[in-house]
Amino acid sequence: MTVDSERVARYLADDPDPDDRARLAAWVERHDDASLEAAFGDALRFGTSGLRGVPGPGPARLNTRSVLRAGRAALEVLAPSGPSAGPVVVGFDARPRSRGFAEALASLASASGFEVVFADTPTPTPELVFFGACRGAVATFVATASHNPPADVGLKVYGPRGVPIVPPTDAAIEARIADERATPRPVHVAARVSTPTADDVRTYERALLALHDGVAHTPRLRVAYTALHGVGARRTRALASALDLELLEVPGQCEPDGLFPGLPNPNPEHTPSLHALRTLAEASGADLAIAHDPDADRLALIAPGDDGAYWTYTGDELGLFLADAAMHATSDARRFVLATHVSASALGHLAATRGVEFESTATGHKWIAARRAAREASGARFLFGYEEALGYAFPTPVYDKDGLAALVAAVAAFRACRARGETPDDALARVARSIGLVRTRGLSVRMTADARARLEALERAPGASFAGRAIARVEPRAEGGRPFGLVLSDGLRVRFRPSGTEPKLKAYLERTVAFAEGMGYRDAVRALDDVLGRDAVDVTAALVD
Repeated sequence: MTVDSERVARYLADDPDPDDRARLAAWVERHDDASLEAAFGDALRFGTSGLRGVPGPGPARLNTRSVLRAGRAALEVLAPSGPSAGPVVVGFDARPRSRGFAEALASLASASGFEVVFADTPTPTPELVFFGACRGAVATFVATASHNPPADVGLKVYGPRGVPIVPPTDAAIEARIADERATPRPVHVAARVSTPTADDVRTYERALLALHDGVAHTPRLRVAYTALHGVGARRTRALASALDLELLEVPGQCEPDGLFPGLPNPNPEHTPSLHALRTLAEASGADLAIAHDPDADRLALIAPGDDGAYWTYTGDELGLFLADAAMHATSDARRFVLATHVSASALGHLAATRGVEFESTATGHKWIAARRAAREASGARFLFGYEEALGYAFPTPVYDKDGLAALVAAVAAFRACRARGETPDDALARVARSIGLVRTRGLSVRMTADARARLEALERAPGASFAGRAIARVEPRAEGGRPFGLVLSDGLRVRFRPSGTEPKLKAYLERTVAFAEGMGYRDAVRALDDVLGRDAVDVTAALVD
């Protein structure tokens, strides 16, 4: 066996999960070196907001042992004074091992003396985060792999008031996960565990519906909907009733099913995953079509365009549409909006025309949350924040992205447009006439040693040209994780960022062109997207050829 036998024996003695121990012991007995090497490869890292990986025994897999160690470490870092710091909220999605992970964490926290609020049915991540904020929780744990492939499992960890974790807190938690102490084997203490109340749920729904306040009523809207086999449908149904929506559900996709039948990629950014939703929208003549990702913290929107065809709005388009509506609805001073560095520059340009403060953040929604908290502490009013990967944040107690809030905000924005005689395309065309039509396209290449070397050389000494064009300006990295970027002589802007979770180099392409009165929005979008498609070929070749 290539894996050290003493290391395996120590792990077996420390693993509290009998099923994982039995599986690992069977590999040892039959000398299954391939499985052992995979299980004892590089240990999982505590990433953007927690842990994600393939389930199974071993330090390179996500399992009860790694979840318990992460939970203990997080409680020690987030609540050094112990249970007096506040309660702990715990919930889970519909994936096969998520409930078991959540139950282990609830037991760990209750055995450690914390009061625990345990959501005992699959629950949307933003709803759990809201409970954490309103209950004054010191930590919120959500066993979810969000929109990752079906084989994955995960754990998200939030700090006090449901705010996502940022450095140096994440590093402190990771250091404690890796220490040599034995993994805890908690005993469930039922007296310290309760479930969310009906009042908790009503309070969350009221906070969401407040995003629709003041919107002129329009005739009932027909909305096609999919939860992509995730956990968003139950709350969406309640919101649809309150908003006077006729909700048309994609058959078979709106009940929680962590096996995701028929969806190899349950990610609303993945166009084929929205095929059934689009088909339903077209067949029913829906006003809007909405998709949540499996833990309901992201949202995709499909609607008829100015050419009559149904269009899937990009994350940047929907971000601009929602931001425009939020700016229309308020007028007080010191309003601010946020977007990540790799999102389109359009929001900053629009904010400047509306007297709204704008700031871009490092990549990842946790940085939007951190900047929101800091700006609000100084008295500024948060209006809206987004990242191009379909994550949207609103002025509710949820500091992370919230796909349910995005649903309410999208309905409100659509109704406000209709009251003005506009469609979403009309609203985006109106914005484009004031700031230009801004389009983006992302691409990724495998982060080989050659690709990394090319990127490092390009950043160190950009030279005179890139991808067959002269370099007009270099955008260096800045504090906070801004990607390195180039502006080329023909107006193409390219920003480069190694992926934080995959062995990929990501490039974000952007072009801006003038948009005149009378131009068709979709025709202009198609033309600019064609240009960006050719740009993507040239940039890819420059990175990998």
